[in-house]
Amino acid sequence: MGAFKNAAGKPVLMRMVKGIQDNKAYLGEVDGLIGDGDHGMNMNKGFSVFEERFKDEDISFSEGLDELGMILLNEIGGSMGPIYGTIFMDMAEAGEDLDEITAADLGTMLEA
Repeated sequence: MGAFKNAAGKPVLMRMVKGIQDNKAYLGEVDGLIGDGDHGMNMNKGFSVFEERFKDEDISFSEGLDELGMILLNEIGGSMGPIYGTIFMDMAEAGEDLDEITAADLGTMLEA
């Protein structure tokens, strides 16, 4: 991966949404081995809410991460919402001033 413009990062966000939607059952199956099995359902719900709200909006990668984090934190139950919500909002904050996002930048954002 070279880099992508933060302002043009919406396709990356939508691929993330598709990845969760495509793997909903598997995430629930894995969660069911140690928990109540609702992880895939909750992740899918939150990511699908994000998709519906922002499918027709221009949004940067970092703005999208922040919006996704807020949806997960405020609208999705269980322990997943606050955990992943915080992760995505912290990633957004770490990348908000970047014009381009490289693999190294993405790593820094994930570390945040």
